[in-house]
Amino acid sequence: MGLEFDGVNSIIKNTTSDGDVTIKGNDGGSEISLLTFDVSAEGVATFNKDIKIGDSGKAIFGAGSDLLIYHDGSHSYIQDEGTGDLKITSNGNAISFQKGTSETMAFFDTDAGCELYHDNVARFVTDSAGANVTGTLDVSSRVVVAGGTEATTTSDGSIATAGGLSVTKDTVMGDDLKMLSDGSVIHFGADSEITLTHVHNTGLVINSGAGSNTLQIQSTDGGNSAGPILNFYRNSASPADGDILGKLNFTGNDAGGSTHSYGTIEMECNGVVNGQEQGKFIFKVSMPDGALANTLRLDRVEAVFNEDSEDLDFRVESNNQTHMFFIDGGAEFVSTGDTAPDVSRLGLCLNQAGNDGNILSLKNSDVAHGITDEAETDTFGVFKKQNATLGGLQIIGFSEDDPGVIVQANNASETTAKSNVADGGIILRSSLKSGTAIGGHGTNGNLVVVGNHSVIRFILDAEGDFHADSSSTTFDAYDDAQLVRAYDLSHGRGVINSKFDEYVKYKHEDLADAGLVGREDDGTPNHFINVTGFQRLHNGAIWQQYEKHQKLASAFYKLATKTIGKEEADKLLTEEEIKLLN
Repeated sequence: MGLEFDGVNSIIKNTTSDGDVTIKGNDGGSEISLLTFDVSAEGVATFNKDIKIGDSGKAIFGAGSDLLIYHDGSHSYIQDEGTGDLKITSNGNAISFQKGTSETMAFFDTDAGCELYHDNVARFVTDSAGANVTGTLDVSSRVVVAGGTEATTTSDGSIATAGGLSVTKDTVMGDDLKMLSDGSVIHFGADSEITLTHVHNTGLVINSGAGSNTLQIQSTDGGNSAGPILNFYRNSASPADGDILGKLNFTGNDAGGSTHSYGTIEMECNGVVNGQEQGKFIFKVSMPDGALANTLRLDRVEAVFNEDSEDLDFRVESNNQTHMFFIDGGAEFVSTGDTAPDVSRLGLCLNQAGNDGNILSLKNSDVAHGITDEAETDTFGVFKKQNATLGGLQIIGFSEDDPGVIVQANNASETTAKSNVADGGIILRSSLKSGTAIGGHGTNGNLVVVGNHSVIRFILDAEGDFHADSSSTTFDAYDDAQLVRAYDLSHGRGVINSKFDEYVKYKHEDLADAGLVGREDDGTPNHFINVTGFQRLHNGAIWQQYEKHQKLASAFYKLATKTIGKEEADKLLTEEEIKLLN
């Protein structure tokens, strides 16, 4: 071995074939090998102890300085500058990253799992099935799991966690979300003010602790189509009449702490024939006995209120009337505008408050009477108050022909008695107020008054007297006594059978001309009697007889005066109680 100098570099050379080159020193009197180069191994260097490289000094590996190991005074580096991989390999049991000798930071077990530690606690551990995370897995972007097994239980599938799943942003799923545990709860809100719970064999329960909307369905559609839409779909393979297609049940606790159903809304399938489908809405509420009663039913043929015959009122309220339309379910009466109507069971009370117009108007689209100053043209009858403050009733009919009003009684029997308590097919009864009750009219009180529009034509008074219009003529130009006899004879009930009577009985036409009997539409006289005319006729006949009697008495008085003298004639009149007309 020799030391050479080539003019630039100093060279230590061992010329012996495969001979090593060793640098030795004396350590405290002992010779030690500090560095050995194994020439047969192409110069493998063996240091007896440490190799120290100062700050920023690098251990450089590779022909192209591909790997650098150094410390810059603050940090230590293993720096790969090559184009290939940086590989750390081991044929031993494991590779372990340590904090000193007391804590493990990472552990890679040969042919087994690997472990990542936090503060000497294993947080991420792999095994033959995959990986396990102890504590929180915080992913700032996303976790992508390709392939994997579709989950059917809580312990299998692409992602399985026994400690829950915390997601700070949106969760998007391309398939089902399954809550397999009875009593599973989904919480909404920072304070879990809304929860969605699965109840075994019952369904889902949405629970809200606040008084705001528990569930709101919202549509942002700006068009004119329907929205939002809540659809109850009973997808039955064998639909049948009577199926309940959907039901809303309103339940709550009673005072005893028991759960009670206070009302339901049901939709029943009332017909399933294709093209003839029918539905039926049923509204039920809890009654005092706790049972649910059918209070309202709506279907294609009718709307039924209180079908279960409960003591249930029906009330419609207007702007200023609490009982605009009212049916008392217990007393069974109908009322409009009155909270205490004076009607009995199945009665009807109409209260128009302080209004003075028609209280009842009867209309028909076939009617067009033309009396439009009084009522609309299709109104054929009205009921109204007679006096604005004193009351009374008007019944008015409107017609383009007569009669305008018909009052007709259809009886199964009749009364023939003629007395002051007798019945009849139609009774017109007039009573007079007596304190808070009613009684009969006093002397000469008018019971029935009949007028021609605003002109009164006859009156029937409390004594039963019939009074004719004073404008009618009491006496006429006919020989009334003879007309009475003629009328009597025309009915076959002659009282005087004479040649004159035989002549008069054929003069029915004269009676009709005199207005004592009526005529048919074709003008033929009939036996419809003008009672007032015959009263005039009767009065006239009496007066005519009285006038004739007076003429006869006057003639006898004149004769007596000439025969026996005026004094004796006057005495005779006095004795016979005869007074002569002036």
